[in-house]
This record gives sequence, C-alpha cells and structure tokens, in this order.
Amino acid sequence: VTAAPASVEVTLPDAVRVPPGGRKTVAVEIAAPAPLEPLSAVTATVAAITEQNDHVEEDLSMNIPLGELPHPRLLLTPDDIPRVRKRIETLDWAAEAWQGIKSAADRWLEKPLEFPDRGGQWYHWYTCKECGSRLQTQSPTEHVCPRCKITYSGWPYDDVVLTGQHHGLAAAARDLGLVYQLTGEDAYAEKAREILLGYAERYLDYPMHNIHGEEGRGACHVGPQPLTEAVWLIPLTQGFDCVYDYLSREDRQTIADGVLLPAAELVKSYATHIHNIPCWENSAYGSVGITLGNEDLAAQAINGEFGFRNQIAEGVNDDGQWYEGAWGYHYYTMSALQPLAVAAENVGIDLYSDRYLSMFLAPVRMMGPTGHLPAFNDSGRAGALGHDAIYEKGYAKWGLDELAMVITHNGRGKTLEALLWGADEVPVSNPKLTSSLFGASGIAILRTDAPATSEDTLPGVPSNYVALDFGPHGGGHGHPDKLGFVLYAAGRLVAPDPGSIAYGNPAHGGWYKQTLSHSTVVVDGVSQEPTEGELLFFASGDQMAMAGAQTTEAYNGVTLRRMMALLPDGLLDVTLGVSDEEHQYDWAYHSRGELALEADLSALEEAPGKGAYEWATDWRSAGALDGWSGAWTVDADLTVGVAQQASSSAEIMTAVGRGNPPETRDPFVISRIQAEEAAWATGLSWGDSPQPQVELLRGTEDGEELPLTEAVGVRMTTGQTV
Repeated sequence: VTAAPASVEVTLPDAVRVPPGGRKTVAVEIAAPAPLEPLSAVTATVAAITEQNDHVEEDLSMNIPLGELPHPRLLLTPDDIPRVRKRIETLDWAAEAWQGIKSAADRWLEKPLEFPDRGGQWYHWYTCKECGSRLQTQSPTEHVCPRCKITYSGWPYDDVVLTGQHHGLAAAARDLGLVYQLTGEDAYAEKAREILLGYAERYLDYPMHNIHGEEGRGACHVGPQPLTEAVWLIPLTQGFDCVYDYLSREDRQTIADGVLLPAAELVKSYATHIHNIPCWENSAYGSVGITLGNEDLAAQAINGEFGFRNQIAEGVNDDGQWYEGAWGYHYYTMSALQPLAVAAENVGIDLYSDRYLSMFLAPVRMMGPTGHLPAFNDSGRAGALGHDAIYEKGYAKWGLDELAMVITHNGRGKTLEALLWGADEVPVSNPKLTSSLFGASGIAILRTDAPATSEDTLPGVPSNYVALDFGPHGGGHGHPDKLGFVLYAAGRLVAPDPGSIAYGNPAHGGWYKQTLSHSTVVVDGVSQEPTEGELLFFASGDQMAMAGAQTTEAYNGVTLRRMMALLPDGLLDVTLGVSDEEHQYDWAYHSRGELALEADLSALEEAPGKGAYEWATDWRSAGALDGWSGAWTVDADLTVGVAQQASSSAEIMTAVGRGNPPETRDPFVISRIQAEEAAWATGLSWGDSPQPQVELLRGTEDGEELPLTEAVGVRMTTGQTV
C-alpha cells in the first residue's frame, strides 16, 4: 500500500485471500497525523498478486470531507454576524453600506415578482451599429442610441433587457437573504424563497439558446452563454445559502433539483481550460457544491485540473498579470475568483496564495499617473483605483499599503464587500512608483517626473509615462499591436491604446482589433500576425528611462524594432522596419486632441488601403516629404510638439480614427515608406520646451553606413540637445 500525501497512513488487514471468481469486502483505514484541509485529495494504491504471480493495482481516492458545517457559509458564517452587526452600529461607512443593501432588499419586499418568459441575450449586441455607443432602454421594445438617436427593437435587443431582469432577480435573492441573516426578519427570507422557488419551477423549461439564439454549443437556459449563466448563478446560490435554515427540507430539495444542480452541472461542463470564463464557472458550481455539501462539485472547482488553484498557477504570469494581457479581463478574473475564495475560507480552505496576492499588486505597480492602466488588448480604459470592492478582502487578508491605496483614494467605498470582508480601518497610503520592466507581461514602463498639468495626477506617481508593449499576444483577447505604446505627458493621456468596445459591434473587429488603430507599424496594409516580441534593453534613472524591443514574426521576413527614451519634457522614438524584400511600411501615431501639421494637406478621394483603413475618415495627404513637424493640442493646458525625419522620402497622411469611448474620434498620422527598409526618428516635446527638431543618425564604419539593425539613433533639439 502506498498513499499520497506521504503523511497519510493506510492500513489493510495483514493477509487477504480471495478464491478465483470470489469477492471479499475489505475495510481500509486511512489516518492522518494532523488534520488535512477539507477537500484535500487522498489517494491510496493497493497492490495484489495472483497465484500466477500477476501484479495488479487499484487506486482508491477520496476528498477529505467538508464536515458538518452550519449555514450560511458562502458570503459569511454565523460567527461573522455579530461582528458585522457591530460594525453597522459603530462605523459610519459600514452603516451607509448596510443601508444601501437593506434599501435594495426593502424595495423587493414591496415589488410583485415578475419572471421573464425566456432567457436573455448577449449584452455585446446592445450597441448602435452606426457609432458603437451603448444603447439606452426606453421600454422593453425600444432601445435608443444616445448619440445617433436611432431606435432599435426586436431580437436581440429586447432579449438583452431580459438578461438584466434575470440578474436583478438573482441579486435580489442575495440581498434579501443577507438582510434576513443580519435582521432575523422572516419577510426577507420569504421573498428570497419566492425567487428561488420561482426559478426552480421554470428554469429547465426556459429554451436552450446561445448568443445567436440557437441551440447547440454554448446554449444555456437563462443566459446566452455559460459565462452569463455562471454570473447569474453565483448571487442566486448565495441567497439560497443565506435562507437555507429558513427553507423546509422539501423547499431545499426542490430548489436544488430544479435549478441549482442542473445549472451547476451545465456551467461545469464548460470549465475545461485556463481562461477568465472558467473562473466564473468554477465560482458558480463550486458555490453550489459548498452550500449543498456536494464535495465532488466543490473539490473539482477548487482542486480540479481547471479549478481555482490551477487557474492561478497557470493563468497568472510571474508579474502577477492575468495571461490575456488585458487589464479589464485581469479585474474581471479577480471578480470571478473572489466568491469562491471567500466561500472556501469560510469552510476552512485557504486559497490566498502569494501568486493570488500578485494579482492585486500588479495593476497598482503598472498604473499611469492618473491611476489608469494601458488599455492593451480587449480592455477598456481600466483604472487601478476603480476596483476598491475587490481590494477590500485583499487588504484585510494581507494588510499591504499598496492595497490600502486602492481602497482609500476615492474615500471608503460603501460596498457589500467592505461591509462583510473589509478591515474596520484602512490607512491612507500613496504609492512611490518608478520605471519598471514587467518581463513576463512584455511591458516596459518608463517614468519621468515634471510639473503636472492635471489635478488627477496621483501623489508619488511621476507625471510622464510610457507603456511599451512587446509581450505575449494574449490569446483570443489579444490585439495585433506589437511595439505599440501608450503615452502620458505632464499627467495627461496623450497617446491612447484603442482598447475594445462591445464585441457585437462590427467596429470592434473592423477597427479596434486591427494593427492600424494602434501606434505601431503596419506592413503592406494588413494587420500583424499574433506573436510575441522580445526585449532588447531597458534602463532607467531620475531624468531618463529607455527601452528597446523588437518582433521578427509579426510579418513574414520583416523585423520591426522600436527604441524609446522618455525625458522630463519629451519622448524620443526610433522605429525600424527591415526586410530583404520591398514592403509598404506605415508608421502610425494616434493622439488625443487636434493636430496642426506644418504642411499643405489635400483630401484623398478614398482611403489609402483596405480593411481598417476604410474605418477611418477625413483622409488627407501632404505628399512625399523628407521630414515633417506639427503640434497636437491635447487640451487647453497641454500642447505636444512633434517632429520626424525618416530614412527616405515618406508620404505623410492624416485621418480621424475611432477612440474609446467609441463615439470619440481621435486624429492620427501615418508616415509611409515603400522600400526594403525604413526608419523613423521622432521627437515629442511638452512643457516649456519649444517645438522640437530631430535628426535621424545612421551609424558608419570606415565611411560606410552600417545596416539599420546595427546602428541608428536620433538627435532631438528642444532648447537643449539630447
């Protein structure tokens, strides 16, 4: 007999003889010298030898039982209730948080329950086809674009509204159950019971449907995809857990069989890879498992191949960033992980590893001067300081100043998370950030300081910032944007990344997920291949920070390279495209504000390329130039001068692209070179510096020019020569 873990002792009778064709039942005793964590896997291998000396083995496995535990056990435990009540009585912020939750529950007490007659639809459909703006609901069948004033109706728009109604009912069950636990008033439990039994009655009768309104892969009952089903199931299960003791045994069985278990098994069947969506699915079916005492469900959600622990181990890189490389999905994943981490801790399972902690720290360490993060890949303009609810439990667990800063920056949030899991007091803290290399994420953060022109600049965070992206593609949520960058100057966002918009809008794939919408190089008018670049160098000091990176696989046979240096009052950029064959190289730069180019511009009759080029408007050309200059008026307080010299004559074009939010329109400039190799030396300046002048420097040896890949540089004059 062998066993795992090694500390476990497995005992069999000394000798067991089984005659041919016979059967015997044998008691196996498993003992551990110290208590093991609930749901820990124990495996014993029992070996036997036949009379013919054939060796056979059988694996016996089990999970350490959860044991007999009281309810509630998902959001809080019975031992937590006196502590939470005391906080409500003694802490002003806790009283406000409580009042918000109770008021929401009170409104449901007075409301007749109305269940949708079918499941809902994908919220990504709920955008204007013309401008991409989020629609506004005027009625269940009228959905209006606030910008274009176009009214949409019918499928899928009407059904998106139903998704909101389903989620509202699930959240109501949670809030009602929580108020019942903290007040002991049966009226709240009874209303939650009505919601739970209502879903038990109709859940399996809702037609299966996916985001296309069809049965088949991804189809669910309430939501149009397993992700939506899981997000709905979590608060519904938390509500059930809170009123568990109020429900009769028959009620519990009806709710478990009619909705909780079938929904849990449905979402569990899709949790089969490392990704943000299975994290939601794990929390959903794991919560069902914990509240029902179903150890198979709970153990799979936590310890399974694609359970919580492996999602953290394989999905979080060594920098602490979620592997998809989009900060929106990083926080979305953190939101998915939290319900299961809290519930697991309540039943004696500790999921708060150092790698989990790194997810909390990474965005704080990479944020820009206003607390926002670069919107790389499928992400909006996420703010590190806008997720205080997630950080409440993290600070209470680890007590680090960087986590406290997120909670206190905008004042203590009046949230459910703060009330149930947060610390009583959180000290005000300001980070001290410097230039940093995030090697696993493939992002170089350059910082220098200068007088800020924005009141939003955070104390202790330098006002100039560059995030240069050379890292992994990011899977299905990645963008073809290698060597793209984001720039803040004097505390203001100057050069943004476009991020993403609702996936159901055609502009998402047509513009936002194309190379042209990023500040990088497009070759032959088509987007880059999904790839990962490599770092060439990184160095930083108080007055300058530098980084260089390249990619050799974004385009077949082409090397793209970018080298940047950030100063207190400017940015130097040298970008190369090198190949053995002639290509069309388009250097693109996008900026907020208005561009005044010091050249005569003529309107183009059509876009100078297909695909993404056709999504931009107001194309103009200055013709072929050896160099160009201009200025971007970002706003009334900031103007950024720009100048560029290229390795050969380049056609300079301007256009207006789509920004984020999608109704914004940001201008951009293209410098196009048709050659085997191209190089651009670009200088940007701000503050008190005058309009820059730049010169491309090529290395020489014995009077001969060296290849661009061996020696190239830039000289920028802004009142001083660099």
